[in-house]
Amino acid sequence: KKKKKKKSRQKANGRMMIEFVKSHFEGAFRQIFSPPRARQVAALCYRQTQAGKRVLLITSRGTGRWIVPKGWPMDGLENSEAAMQEAWEEAGV
Repeated sequence: KKKKKKKSRQKANGRMMIEFVKSHFEGAFRQIFSPPRARQVAALCYRQTQAGKRVLLITSRGTGRWIVPKGWPMDGLENSEAAMQEAWEEAGV
């Protein structure tokens, strides 16, 4: 009986240790072992005024939220060039 209790206690301690590790390191594990996220490029367009810098925001078509012009990297273009292209296509600047 003592062996059975000891084994049961060890099993419970093992589960508690796994839960502890998961709760404390889950974010790090997710970053290390998850597939890489897709990366977008964005243009932060602004103009200088007497009051300071004014940043260009546009509204998204789907939700109507205010966003900066952004999009996906394009083959044959550097990220900065793709960001400029997106700013032109989405905002006309």
